[in-house]
Amino acid sequence: MQQGQSNSDKTRSPKRSVILAILITVGAVAILGCLYFGLQIASGIALGIAMSSGGDTVLHSDPNPDNSIIVHAVSDNCGATCDCSTRIDITFGQETRKGVYRVKDACDVEINWLDQYRFEVIDKWGETVVLDARDFESKP
Repeated sequence: MQQGQSNSDKTRSPKRSVILAILITVGAVAILGCLYFGLQIASGIALGIAMSSGGDTVLHSDPNPDNSIIVHAVSDNCGATCDCSTRIDITFGQETRKGVYRVKDACDVEINWLDQYRFEVIDKWGETVVLDARDFESKP
């Protein structure tokens, strides 16, 4: 009787080895597939972040006379519709308001403070706009 059991154990052993080898192979392929697609997703997210934040360059920052407000001239990529545009951002303490004014087809602007709150933006054609920083400050 023992001889019969040992024969059946001998026939089961190769089957178990084959099944185990198949399971290990399938598991390894599944893990590698998850890693591959995970890396693809991660690289896509990183590319999207780089593309969305990579177009802005601060050209210059001009503080008001007491340094409490800072106006930033920012080069903004406007895509295929123009060569470049410049947007004006204003910083009040820790808060920055983006895009309070925009000049299309101008790669830079000149900022001149007129007093504590008012400043002028002069584009490449010499057109001047006077803005009041208080108009863009968040009110509590």
